[in-house]
Amino acid sequence: RPMDLGTVKKRYANNEYQTPQGMRDDILLTFGNAIHYNSRGNQVYKRAVELQDMFTSRYELLLKAAMASEISTPDAPPSFKRIGKRHSIPK
Repeated sequence: RPMDLGTVKKRYANNEYQTPQGMRDDILLTFGNAIHYNSRGNQVYKRAVELQDMFTSRYELLLKAAMASEISTPDAPPSFKRIGKRHSIPK
């Protein structure tokens, strides 16, 4: 199905994601589509592979940090709010 990062951003801003995994799935779908619909030698394909790998490794770090933290917020699952609002992406 079609997906792009603009849609992910809009859904996040509108609190449409119930879990971090839902947002992760849409982001990975974006990269997967770019990989699927472009040939291996294409720059879009190459960048999508790089970004997918980078996102996956950083997402796992953020999720672990969120689970280890005891911060909570009332209107969303605690680990999701921490990932989206309080933690920066490690370099």
